[in-house]
Amino acid sequence: MRTSSFRLDVDVDRDGRHDGYLNVKSANELSPFGQSMVPITSIRNGDGPCIIVIGGCHGDEYEGQIIARTALNRIKAEDVRGQLIVLPAANAEAVRIGQRFSASDNGNLNTAFPGSPSGTTTQRIAHFLETFLIPRADVVLDIHSGGKHIDYFPSAMISGAIEGERRQRLIELTRCFGLPVAFFVDEEDYTASSLLGACDRAGVLNITAEIGGGSVSPLMLDQTWSGLIRLLHHVGVWRGKLEEASPEVAFMRRLPVSSTVCAPSSGLFEARVQPGEHVEKDQLAGFLHSIDLPWSAPTAIRFTEPGFVLCRRLQVATQIGDGLVKLAVPMSL
Repeated sequence: MRTSSFRLDVDVDRDGRHDGYLNVKSANELSPFGQSMVPITSIRNGDGPCIIVIGGCHGDEYEGQIIARTALNRIKAEDVRGQLIVLPAANAEAVRIGQRFSASDNGNLNTAFPGSPSGTTTQRIAHFLETFLIPRADVVLDIHSGGKHIDYFPSAMISGAIEGERRQRLIELTRCFGLPVAFFVDEEDYTASSLLGACDRAGVLNITAEIGGGSVSPLMLDQTWSGLIRLLHHVGVWRGKLEEASPEVAFMRRLPVSSTVCAPSSGLFEARVQPGEHVEKDQLAGFLHSIDLPWSAPTAIRFTEPGFVLCRRLQVATQIGDGLVKLAVPMSL
């Protein structure tokens, strides 16, 4: 399929497995004109539901890239009823350099929606996803992590903007996916330009996994892979037999951006909490050590409210205003 904005050399309407690329206009310092080639696989077997699995929205988040590639190696066309579409490197130029943003336009794919058919490389990829690919799905699973800078407790992020029957269906799917924690994104923390926002606009259910960061954890990979298989089976896309039931899921509300524990000055951050801990008001989050005045006493960073540690900063060298810890609080459904 070819438009003025992109060329897709995979026929997503044809049965069978088809591997290929989404090609969009690209330019960078070393290649003034060319194409960004985004790998995409469609596995289709007759009529039925459609699930899209996305990894590599950010290039330094490897968990989703590995799980998507695992799906491409383990799931056969005969295993599928309906359709499974996999993008293991959605922001391909960011993936190829192992950085969060694209090399050609410094684009953050997860803030580029709805994109533009005549925009930058990242904007064109977002436009393709929002206008062509996402509307054909029943469920989109977008797998993220903390990348090089953040360590996330294995969690499922879901939209707090949908209501009624669709909200209950999303809760059901999230329980089936089965990561230990699921958190709703409230109004202050909601980003309409994210892939989650694009799914909400299309009326498509979305689960965004946030798992780990820094190095890749085998345990978290296995948890998320099992969750993917359970999700595919529950929706009816995967025909195989399940090995295990879904574990319990704790539903929470992620506290908004204004509640993020941030660095009051630059320095070396010595964290004193880990993802998965419950903390109290005034509990120590860590120390901030001065770089230029090493003989001075470190600044104690304390929590201003209680909660559950969803994620914390991995990088020790810290600039004023950097986010250090994000909390969530339990909620009733």
